[in-house]
Amino acid sequence: MRPDPKETERIKKAEQLRRKGQRALNDGDYEKAILAFRHALKQGGDPEVLLTELGAAYEAGGMAPEAYKQYARARQSVASGELEAAMASTLKQQGRGHDAVRHLQEARRLEPNDPNLALQLAETLRSMGSRRAAFAAIMEAVVLAPDDAFFHQWAGELAYEMERFPEAVSSLQAASELSPGDPEIFGMGALAMWANAQPTEALRAAQIASDLDPQSTFFRAIVAVLAHHSPGATPAEMPTLDEYDLDRLKRWLRPIGLALPPLPETSETPKAPESPELPEPPHESDPS
Repeated sequence: MRPDPKETERIKKAEQLRRKGQRALNDGDYEKAILAFRHALKQGGDPEVLLTELGAAYEAGGMAPEAYKQYARARQSVASGELEAAMASTLKQQGRGHDAVRHLQEARRLEPNDPNLALQLAETLRSMGSRRAAFAAIMEAVVLAPDDAFFHQWAGELAYEMERFPEAVSSLQAASELSPGDPEIFGMGALAMWANAQPTEALRAAQIASDLDPQSTFFRAIVAVLAHHSPGATPAEMPTLDEYDLDRLKRWLRPIGLALPPLPETSETPKAPESPELPEPPHESDPS
């Protein structure tokens, strides 16, 4: 049976419009992308694919409620973890964290072997302050992808934030073995080791972090902090930190309650400008 020429032309037109929408979406022209995807739908293009792409265009354009509607329409045709996660993303943007968690849990049910969905669930729970549940979720990602340093690092950072230092040390050590060139892992691992009563290992890890990024004053500062609080350790000079790194260092130290050693004046507050010298008043003329 010969294909209907009109049907063939319609499908071709729908695909052309879809590609036009994809190009516009990649270029950041969200209105143009939305228009192209909508026209492609009217031409009878694949609704499952087009509704998902239309939702993505609305979401990228900052229209989360409309994006959710399109993802929900697509879900009527097919159930997938990707769609559930996309719907969760739009709900998070609207401040509906609990609803987002519900969709992510459904995504995990549909695709239980996807570690990235476990990560997204952990991220959402953490943003809501549910750190214990977030840790359980990220550990599921670790089990699913044991050779991925990122998941171990994420788990270690959360455990450190929760002051569960033995677990933080274990996760960050696993991450460092998988990604031995990452100073961030060794830096936080050093602080977790110090809190876990491993001062020698902590100083060694801090020095590794500094050696991996010798231009960074941040990691040199961690070495200086730990040396300052470790009796018998060789003192290390506290470097000058910019405002960003000083704030980050204080946040990293907060879970373990370490105080900063004496800072160079420029690390915390700029030195007050000196008052300009005033000219001496003119001398009065001697009376004649």
